[in-house]
Amino acid sequence: MFLLEGLDGAGKSTVCNKLSKYFNSLGESTIVRHEPCECKIFDLISSTNFDLETKFFLYSACSKENNKFVRSNLKLYDKIFLDRSLLSSYAYQIFFSNINLSKDDFLSLWSDLFFPLPKIIFYMRLTKKQIPILLNRLRKKNDNDIRTESEYERIIEAYEYLFDLESFAKLGINLKIMDSSISEEEIFNTMRGILSEQSAAKE
Repeated sequence: MFLLEGLDGAGKSTVCNKLSKYFNSLGESTIVRHEPCECKIFDLISSTNFDLETKFFLYSACSKENNKFVRSNLKLYDKIFLDRSLLSSYAYQIFFSNINLSKDDFLSLWSDLFFPLPKIIFYMRLTKKQIPILLNRLRKKNDNDIRTESEYERIIEAYEYLFDLESFAKLGINLKIMDSSISEEEIFNTMRGILSEQSAAKE
């Protein structure tokens, strides 16, 4: 089980789907799960203007539903690729809200909800200098939830604070920080190489 994290527009979904197709072409059974998943809770979030605190708790419930599916299908697939998790809620909701939850407490909550934990997290890192490129990409996708440049600056700060190697090493997770300034093809090739090496090590 492998998790891709990062801002909206960082390229997670594209790379997830390419990885799934690649390993499937090698004869491995694969699946991609996106979060938030399609469920009644997500429909409620999408149709109602909730405050950040309420959104976070609803996303937590949505994440729990998605993780139930993942746990029940772990043995059916050789590789499960997860496009985002509740970790992004730290950057998009908690960091901007009045929720009194430290990073360590949040990661503890996430690891309890997410169990079993992914073997590798690929964090697709964007910098503040890349915000204009990000906005252009989101506009081309007709994204309905585009933020201001200053909001994206704070979201990037939240991601940078959350995704540090030491915090995830404590959880036994291998965090790989990917430079999203390179092309999606280069990112895909790097991830493919890492996962291929891991598969070869098992044999």
